[in-house]
Formats: sequence, structure tokens, C-alpha cells
Amino acid sequence: MIDNEIDKDRNRRRLQQLRNSFIGYLDPVTLIPKSKLNLNRNNDNLYQRYLVPLEPAPKRNLKATEHLMRKAYDWFYSEVNKKFASNKKGEDLAHFIDALSDKLFFYDNKC
Repeated sequence: MIDNEIDKDRNRRRLQQLRNSFIGYLDPVTLIPKSKLNLNRNNDNLYQRYLVPLEPAPKRNLKATEHLMRKAYDWFYSEVNKKFASNKKGEDLAHFIDALSDKLFFYDNKC
């Protein structure tokens, strides 16, 4: 959505705010994304290296759980792109993500 010319500056601000709220932040010194979430030792590397910075993950040499995470990411990415293919308004996408996040629940099983 940011790549199109519709409301480009505001969409960049939306993207930054959504990342800060849900994923983490960009370290100002190293410019490496820092996640709000750490996964278990089997899955954290894939999550930190590819999913946090929203980079394409490899399809080979993954553990079974990493493969499932990559497939889930690919599915959500594809479905959101389909849903907003004809609607290029960043405000609508941000509203969708905000509404979706209200329905998610995460817990720490160490409790």
C-alpha cells in the first residue's frame, strides 16, 4: 500500500505506528528490527530474522514448526493482499489490522 501514490506519507506513518504497536521497533543505531516477542529456541531465529522485519522466509531447511510459521505468514499475507487489492486506502487496512488485533490473544505458558 505504501508503494502506491495514494496518501503515501500518512501510510508510512501508519506502517510505523502499526509496527511499533504490534511487532517492535527499529533500533536507531543498528537499524535492526527489535521484536516485542521472543519465541522458544526452536522458532525464535526464523521469527526474528524473517517475520519481524517482514522479509521473505526460506522454504527449505526449516524445522516442522518453522515451516508452519512460514506457511501461516504467507497465508495471511496473501489473504490481506486479496482483501485490499481493489481498496488502496491505507486507513482501511490499518483499521482492519487494528480490529483483527483486538480479537487475538497471546499468553506466556511460563506462568
